[in-house]
Amino acid sequence: MGGEAAVAYNESLRFEFRGAFEVKAFRAAIAQVVRRHPILLASVSPDGQWQRVKVAGKLDVPLLDLRGMDKTEQERELAAMVEREVTEPFDLITGPLLRVRIACLSDDQHVVTWTAHHIVCDGWSVGVLIG
Repeated sequence: MGGEAAVAYNESLRFEFRGAFEVKAFRAAIAQVVRRHPILLASVSPDGQWQRVKVAGKLDVPLLDLRGMDKTEQERELAAMVEREVTEPFDLITGPLLRVRIACLSDDQHVVTWTAHHIVCDGWSVGVLIG
């Protein structure tokens, strides 16, 4: 279940936002989702017999500022960020089983990646999230 097999369980979404984008408000919204669904911060015991949920845990939502780059550099950096998100396996023992990243391309253009392990998020729950 290691290596490429582990990455098959990543559920990744890419959201593109045009117009005003308040990073602080977006991070607060993600924090609210995590507070309502603490399973997103779960980890799994080494033997796979139980889950640990960090009820008061916080999720880091880093911002990658690409505004100073030309369009070609931005596209390359954004593609690299998305590729990392899709292909980086989760550490099930350490957790959390969710990663959210923001890339700022300009003051009115942002891209957000949401990647969760299938243990805590599936296609149906992603539909609920988007709704």
